[in-house]
Amino acid sequence: MRRSSSALLLVAALAFTGPQVGLCQAGDPAAQSSFLGQLAGGGSVSFRTGRFPNGEPGWFHLGTDEAAGRQVFEARGQVELITADLNLRCRHLSFLMDTGVLLAREEVDVKTSEIEATCQAFDYDRERGTLHLSGTPKVLQRAGTSTTSFDGMEVFALERTETEEQIVRLTGPRPIVILLAGAEPAEGEEPAEEASGLAKLGSNLRIEASPRGETEPRVRSTIDPEGELSEFTAAGSIVMVSEDFQIRCDEMTYVATEQRFVASGDVYFKQESVEADSGHLVYELDSGRVTLTVNPDIRRYEPGGVTHITDYDVFIIEPRADGQPDLRGVGDGRSFFTPVDNSANRAPGSTERPVDTEIRLETPSQVP
Repeated sequence: MRRSSSALLLVAALAFTGPQVGLCQAGDPAAQSSFLGQLAGGGSVSFRTGRFPNGEPGWFHLGTDEAAGRQVFEARGQVELITADLNLRCRHLSFLMDTGVLLAREEVDVKTSEIEATCQAFDYDRERGTLHLSGTPKVLQRAGTSTTSFDGMEVFALERTETEEQIVRLTGPRPIVILLAGAEPAEGEEPAEEASGLAKLGSNLRIEASPRGETEPRVRSTIDPEGELSEFTAAGSIVMVSEDFQIRCDEMTYVATEQRFVASGDVYFKQESVEADSGHLVYELDSGRVTLTVNPDIRRYEPGGVTHITDYDVFIIEPRADGQPDLRGVGDGRSFFTPVDNSANRAPGSTERPVDTEIRLETPSQVP
């Protein structure tokens, strides 16, 4: 109890320091010590209240919520709470002592070991390791040398599993925007180790999940105990853009152990001079190989025109050493070349027609 008593003195000093601080009711000293000990989480704690923007004094109250039959700590005004794992500012703070749940409301600015965020409502259960943010939250999450920002969702929920994994869920009726950014080495600093996971797609990756029809977008990610993204899923109208490619689809999944992500639904893919439509896409991060199935339709843009490739069961796009894509089709398909329209430069009476070439493979079930 010695540590809790010291923390109590600190709160009392902060509460009565300066003209902008107000106090409503202190309550029982033993209860205050218990409250501060719970908030401290084994470390130190600092708490203060300041005046509202309109000049009204701030206050705190430790007592019993008769309707709920529980002991509750409340504070209002310019509230600030700093503990070993939490730095919080808000207008309205409640702490439910029987459950250990902390509730912050109105103009919330919060930093924890997992996130930095602003929102209108923040629920924190330290014992379970869960966070729940709502009211147009903006969230920044750091993992290793990269950062991820989340914006546009109505709810950001983070929970911790028994294996110390973190599960993040994003929901809401508006477009959800996720930006993954890798840290650039400082001047004179050695470059970081070779990128892994989605970072292989470039130091900057943008994912947007928008409503599809009347269905709200959903995003879920799993972060392993080392802080690395291990699984990611998104559903809605999805757009993923990196430094060198773009994908649109209805559903997307990434699994770190397989080092690949899968897009399905109405899929559109663009990389360098190649673009394609299909119903299913697999992107292998280690090799950069893209496999398209379910009615793949491919266009390759060249200086003289466009090569159109269609009707194959499977189509593969794989980078070569010279940086150009290697294109392979499996099944019965065809391709044709449409020249660039140079009609202004054609000789009178001349005509140009697309070149149509049938390509047929004997073993359509085998992927080259």
